[in-house]
Amino acid sequence: MNRTRANLRRSPHACPRASGQAGDTLVELLIALTIIAIAASALMGMLTEALAASGEHRTLAVLDTILRSYAESAKSEIEAQSSHLYTQCANGSQYNASAINFDMAPYSGYTASVTNVEYLDNGSFQPTCSGVEPAPGVQLLTITATAPNQVSDSLQIVVRNPNYVPSYAGS
Repeated sequence: MNRTRANLRRSPHACPRASGQAGDTLVELLIALTIIAIAASALMGMLTEALAASGEHRTLAVLDTILRSYAESAKSEIEAQSSHLYTQCANGSQYNASAINFDMAPYSGYTASVTNVEYLDNGSFQPTCSGVEPAPGVQLLTITATAPNQVSDSLQIVVRNPNYVPSYAGS
């Protein structure tokens, strides 16, 4: 066996490189890493925005739930004949949270209250009470709920005097 020096240096398992397959250069690797870094930072920005939007949406959903639940509680308590909560020429403080049976404990930092009362007079609601409410004793209540971040929402409901008995023409 006649071996030459060139054959001795080369491993028998080494593959010869084809021309054009010299490998990636440092510049190509840096460009690829830059592209990956830009994409990753864009994804992180989108994730941060999604988390912030999710928190805001949750606050608004809880606020809406509190507002509607408080309104339902207020309406049922005021219109219940046994409660005597309906007040002729009432102001918002007479229909406050202590008068309305609504537990705010699960909603720490949130508030809900009756902020305005208007009175039905000649077919439209008026901001002032004449001292003697019209026969049906209908009031328009504005209920406002506020979140811990000071975002608020309002809802209006109509309540009737539970003791009002309509008189019909001809009776």
